[in-house]
Amino acid sequence: MDMECFIFFLKLKCLKQALRTWNQDVFGNIFEKVSKAEEEVRLKELQLEVTDSDKARVQWSQAQATLLKHLTDEETFWKQKA
Repeated sequence: MDMECFIFFLKLKCLKQALRTWNQDVFGNIFEKVSKAEEEVRLKELQLEVTDSDKARVQWSQAQATLLKHLTDEETFWKQKA
């Protein structure tokens, strides 16, 4: 019985490490991603004000979409913590 518990413990330990690695690879630091996306939106807004081209408008829209995705991920994180 003790050996079975030990083996189970080792399997849980391996699972914990695998889940941490997966989490880091898939999600990374969501707060850092939100900050970078906000900065990217600010930069694209400035470019849009200067050039006011279709290309700048598309880049700004893409930056906005990325920011919304990261904000949704952050909101999901906080809901899971609650």
